[in-house]
Amino acid sequence: MILFSYSEFWLSLSFLIVVGMVVLPPVRQHIRSYLNQGRQKIENDIHESDRVYREALAGYKMAQKELRSKLVDKDLSDKIKQIHQAFDDKNKMQTTLKKQNIQIQQNLILMQMKTHLRADLLEGIQEGISKSCPSKKNTSKEIQHFLKVLHENKEQLRFSLKR
Repeated sequence: MILFSYSEFWLSLSFLIVVGMVVLPPVRQHIRSYLNQGRQKIENDIHESDRVYREALAGYKMAQKELRSKLVDKDLSDKIKQIHQAFDDKNKMQTTLKKQNIQIQQNLILMQMKTHLRADLLEGIQEGISKSCPSKKNTSKEIQHFLKVLHENKEQLRFSLKR
């Protein structure tokens, strides 16, 4: 059986190309803007944590100068170092968690986009077939033939949806 001799194949292929050209750029742009917002939020958080770090470092240096001038015991200096280390660890942990959260959100959006694209493509194919033959009703034989062609082209459809 030669696939290229069926008009349904060419109709389906052309519809998929048109739908891909119409649907994919706005979806891609929406995803980019969403991811840029997340990136901007992370950058703002990093700048805020950097500012807090600088303030803490300035306070630490000032406290160190006071300790040197007052000759206070070494335990206080060790406690300040521990607090400084705890602050650094907490800051790194928050940044890592936010990056992981963004990665998970990106993966979820991509999965949802694939699901919606598949559903939209199938609806579009069904609408295109129903619009191509408006004067006559589709018989069960034609529907079975269409399903058979879709089943035979399943791998090609999967390949085109993965792109």
